[in-house]
Amino acid sequence: VRAFDVVLLSSRTEGTPMTVLEAALGRVPVVATAVGGVPDLIGAASPLLAPHGDAAALGRVLAALTGDPAAAAREGAALEARLRGTADGDWVSRYDRLYLAAASAHDAPASGGR
Repeated sequence: VRAFDVVLLSSRTEGTPMTVLEAALGRVPVVATAVGGVPDLIGAASPLLAPHGDAAALGRVLAALTGDPAAAAREGAALEARLRGTADGDWVSRYDRLYLAAASAHDAPASGGR
């Protein structure tokens, strides 16, 4: 996820999307539709949210972020900081540990005499 400049989540419905939590972990900004639990994660007043079904608004926000890498970096860092300070941030921390453990296990030398 860290290789992305921005994540676009154009959902019609959502609960609490893991995609937003994973993006936060990578400090990647999320441009999304304001459905389900997305506004709770990103912030209901966030300029990165567009009304459901408003593709033009999504496009404008996406274009603004991709045209301003410094703003995208600030938004990604703000998303991570926002979520690490909430109950949802505990999910982010747990996934961070899980991903690091999986990467460590993958990088560890195989045992069994191969």
